[in-house]
Order: sequence, then structure tokens, then C-alpha cells
Amino acid sequence: MSKVQKDQAGVTYPGIVGKLGTNQNLTAGVTATASSAFGQETTLIRVATNSLTGAGSHVHFAIGTTPTATTSTALIPCGVIEYIAVAPGDKISVLRGGALDINVSVTEITNA
Repeated sequence: MSKVQKDQAGVTYPGIVGKLGTNQNLTAGVTATASSAFGQETTLIRVATNSLTGAGSHVHFAIGTTPTATTSTALIPCGVIEYIAVAPGDKISVLRGGALDINVSVTEITNA
């Protein structure tokens, strides 16, 4: 879950409210890799990648019950943390966008 918060300068930003749950470490390689299904309390995930630089340093991803990431699906640049809404039982599939494999950390966030 998220709610709007303000920093000391009065600038608003989304704040994440929830409990960190199960973490899965995936490798975005030349073929798509899918996570295990998310838990029954999971409605949000935190996705972080290692900080690679250079052309093509990104990860394509897809969310669903049987997802397959392709070069046409959404992407996350390396070194960025994304929060993505999901449904319980969903999975994430990842695929590298460049020449090097990329480590991807996926953490479930629950309201429990």
C-alpha cells in the first residue's frame, strides 16, 4: 500500500506502507526467468536491480499467473527500485535487456 507523504521541503512523494515479506533473488538472463508465486497477503512487490552501466542496462518484466518477459514488455533501468502492484498468486518474469546477466531482488510487501 502507499500513501502520500511530504519531505522537509514540503514536496510530496509516495510512501510505502506495509510489511516486508518473502524475498526472491532472480537472474535476468538471455531467456526469461519467473519467480515463485507471491503469497496470499501480497499486493505489492519491491523490485531492485544491481547497478550496471552501459547500453542496454535494463530488465524487461511481466506480471501475471504465467508471465513471460519479452523485449516488448515493460522495463526497469538498472540501479533503480520499483514498487509494483500485484495480485496474490501472481509471479514476475524477468529478462535482461543488454549483453550481461542482471541480479534482480523481488521482495513481497503485505498488509499483515
